Amino acid sequence: KVGLGFGVMTLILMGVVLLTIQQVKSMEVTTKRVVELRTPTAHASLMMLNGINHSLASLRGWIILGDLKFQTERSVAWQEQVNPSLKMMHGLAPNWTDKENKIRLKSIEEEINNFKTAQQKIEDIARTPENSPAQKILFEHAEPLEKSIVATVSKMIKQEMKDSKSSPNKQLVEIIANIETTTSLTLERADEFLLSGKQEFKKESLEKWKQHYEHIHKLKKNENNLNKKQVK
Repeated sequence: KVGLGFGVMTLILMGVVLLTIQQVKSMEVTTKRVVELRTPTAHASLMMLNGINHSLASLRGWIILGDLKFQTERSVAWQEQVNPSLKMMHGLAPNWTDKENKIRLKSIEEEINNFKTAQQKIEDIARTPENSPAQKILFEHAEPLEKSIVATVSKMIKQEMKDSKSSPNKQLVEIIANIETTTSLTLERADEFLLSGKQEFKKESLEKWKQHYEHIHKLKKNENNLNKKQVK
């Protein structure tokens, strides 16, 4: 009985030891997976996220301020954060136990490539006139026309000043001068609206246009008092 008791105790101890060894090995495998796989994967994910946010912030800085350093920062974000993290994930992917993560990685890579292409397109157009069609029309078409109109009206005023200083001529000078003023003010208010986006400038511009047409109408009524050069 004593020998049997010692034998049973020995078997129990052996079972405990074997179970402990098995658990330790299992823990080692888990620890190794965490240290060599899970942690690097999490690190790569965070580095990619930071890189994407960094590149986006730099792009915003370039759009708003136009400083070349933001272009450099965006390039650094891709070269030192996003691309290395993506490469690291590809190295870790074969050991991932969840197949869905491998599918997600492929999807993420496609989206990142599209994201990079979109950023480059934005950067290329951001500080060009094509980025703001309204301002392009203002600078390339409206302003030259406004200068041409004002120059022509100024010639009409000078021509009128050469003639006699009778009452009708004074009235014509006033009408033509008002046309010159409203032409400049309508464009000036439109420019302020484009820069600020405030509706009050748009309203003022439209009001000046209304006054402008009224002065044009008055001038047409007095067309008989204009000389040949003015009529032309």
